[in-house]
Amino acid sequence: RYQGFSEIMYGMNLLGFFDNLKPIEYNNKMTWYELMNKLGFSDTKKIAENLKSKGASDQCIAQTIDCVQWLGMLSNELIVPTENLVNTFCALLQKKLAYKPK
Repeated sequence: RYQGFSEIMYGMNLLGFFDNLKPIEYNNKMTWYELMNKLGFSDTKKIAENLKSKGASDQCIAQTIDCVQWLGMLSNELIVPTENLVNTFCALLQKKLAYKPK
């Protein structure tokens, strides 16, 4: 793990990305931006407000927002539809964190 990992995962948990009971209605062409908008996180300001309201530290908020942006969760990249939010998030992590040859 790298420095900040725990803060980022805590922030993602506060945003609900580890909720395996949260069903999401997907369509085959849904983007990450559309999903985030559906969850109420259409921009970094709304993400920060949500995290702040749940008691997250400024450091946690900043690191979580950096991660959301790095992962492309506010982009027009298509999601991999799964049965729930945690599996959709994990599919994104698997794609973005996979080792690739140079």
